[in-house]
Amino acid sequence: MAKDKHNLPSSSLQELEKIIKGYCHASKDASLDDLANLLGMHKTAVSKNNPFLAELGVVQGGRKKTITDTGAKFGRAIEHNHTQDIQKYLSELVSASEFFAGLITTVRIKGGMSQEELTKHILYVSGQKTTKENKTGANTIIDLFEKGGLLLDKDGKLVISTTSASQTAKIEDEEKQPPLQQASEAIQAQQTPPPSVSPPAIQSPVITKNLTPTVNINIQLEIPESDNPEVYENLFKALRKHILDHDE
Repeated sequence: MAKDKHNLPSSSLQELEKIIKGYCHASKDASLDDLANLLGMHKTAVSKNNPFLAELGVVQGGRKKTITDTGAKFGRAIEHNHTQDIQKYLSELVSASEFFAGLITTVRIKGGMSQEELTKHILYVSGQKTTKENKTGANTIIDLFEKGGLLLDKDGKLVISTTSASQTAKIEDEEKQPPLQQASEAIQAQQTPPPSVSPPAIQSPVITKNLTPTVNINIQLEIPESDNPEVYENLFKALRKHILDHDE
């Protein structure tokens, strides 16, 4: 017999869902009277289910309770009958609890179980007595798992649904993934390829036209050697006359 006792619902699935939806609309830290008045139910019906909802992770707190973030999402999915989200958030709640996750694992290992076999197993591992009320609670858990898509009735045998297995595996992988790897993948997801940069345009040199042409003439004279100074003087006079004084 298991040493630790685990809480079971005390109502049918329909009544349990009504309580969950009530907590979704209740104010924070709602008392039993607050919720009973909101739902039009006797507060005893609420109080008997609160321990189970707290262990499942739907509500939290002491005498006054508040719905959890995941519980609120789960309740909203139930209220709007959103099948995909019901399965998603129920999978998160079940995966976070060793007790409830163990029930799914047992069905997987056995390759399926009958309703009666699973009911007896839930009573055994929960540590609760085999009473009519506890049997109702065990069957409510099975009904919840079926509605949430975690279990599937196949030819009178409860088996793990394919979508449930993949959803649970995804949650477990995310929890086991090293933080460094998660950060690396987040950075890679945010990275975008750098924008392509076009090469700078090559500017052609600007050629300007000189409208006034310039002509340079270099004159080289070879003077024969001479000891007579008049030769040089006559040469310079001729240069002056024909070049420098030409305009005049």
